[in-house]
Amino acid sequence: MNKAWRAGFAALLFLVLLGAGWALRRADEDGAPVEVLPFSGCDLTAEFCEIAVSETLLSGEKAARKDDEVILRFEFSPRPITAMHVFSARVTARRRGGAERPFSGFRAARLEISGVEMDMGPNEQTLREIAPGVFQGETALPVCVSGAMRWRADFVLSGERAELAVPFYFSVGAP
Repeated sequence: MNKAWRAGFAALLFLVLLGAGWALRRADEDGAPVEVLPFSGCDLTAEFCEIAVSETLLSGEKAARKDDEVILRFEFSPRPITAMHVFSARVTARRRGGAERPFSGFRAARLEISGVEMDMGPNEQTLREIAPGVFQGETALPVCVSGAMRWRADFVLSGERAELAVPFYFSVGAP
């Protein structure tokens, strides 16, 4: 009975630690919490996508302030995207009210792309800040032997106290 209890306890401890590791996997090096937005129906291979978020999501503050909306614009170019061809990924952040009001509350941005139905290996790119509130980088997608491939792209934006992950799904055909 003592041996069975130890084995059960060890299995339970393993599951608890595994669960804790899974819950903490989406934290940056500073331990900042990650807010993952729901998927939008927008297709980045066909058009740019804009999402409005509250600045409080990025600052970690509890109460929303009036006029604190930030408009995030995501885009891939050139379109259409094909496997094995370099394309650009860009995210632009501006305060509600126009492009002349950039939002400079992000300290870093990256793009994480993964295959949905098939593991195609890691594809993570750091996006470089090219202007206040504008991050851009380049990447390419590998060829899938089955032809067309469905992908998930997560734009991860790091603010002062939190990270914001904005996911998109898109499909790409063979070259």
